Amino acid sequence: MSPSSAPPLPTRDALANRLRWFAQRRLGWPAAAALLLVLAAAMVQAWWLPTLKAERDRAQQRQRLRVEMPRLNEAAPDPEREALRWIDALPRVDQRGHQVRALIERAQASGVTMERTDYAVQPDQTLPISRLNVSVPVQGSYAAVRRYLAGVLNDLPNAALESLQLERGDTRTDELRATARLMLLYRVEGP
Repeated sequence: MSPSSAPPLPTRDALANRLRWFAQRRLGWPAAAALLLVLAAAMVQAWWLPTLKAERDRAQQRQRLRVEMPRLNEAAPDPEREALRWIDALPRVDQRGHQVRALIERAQASGVTMERTDYAVQPDQTLPISRLNVSVPVQGSYAAVRRYLAGVLNDLPNAALESLQLERGDTRTDELRATARLMLLYRVEGP
C-alpha cells in the first residue's frame, strides 16, 4: 500500500460518536455518567490541588513568622520590677498617722491598757519603702494581749511582729506586762 492509499484518520466528531456508541451499547448511561464525573474530578484535582497546596504552604509560613516575631505591644517583663511588686501593695507613707491611731483603738477594743509607745522612722536605703518601728508596752490578761496582737496583724497587713516579751509580776494574777515590737512598712512615692 502506498502512503496515499492509507485510510483517513477519523475526525474529532467521528471519535466522539464512536465513544458515545461504545458508552451507550457497552456501559450504559449510569456508567457513562460516572465515567464523566471521574474525569471531571481528575481535571479539577489536577488544576486545583497545586493551588490549594501553595495556599496551605503560605498559611504555614505566616504562622511560623507570627510565632517567631516578638510582639511590639508586649514589653518583656522586668524581673527586678516583678520581684518588687509587693511594694505596690503597701500603704503610702502619709497613712502612718491613721495606722498609729488604729493601734491605739485596737488596744482599747481588746481590753488591754497601753503605756507609753515608742516610734522610730527608718527609711530604707535600697528600696522605696519606709519602716516605722513601734515598741508597744501593754498590760492585760494573756487572752486580751493575744486578741490585741491578732487584731493588729489582721487589720494592718503591712505590720509584722518582730518580738514579743511577756512578764508576769505575780503568779497569782492573770495580768501580764507585754512589750510587742512591731514593724510597719510603707511605700515611698517617687522623688
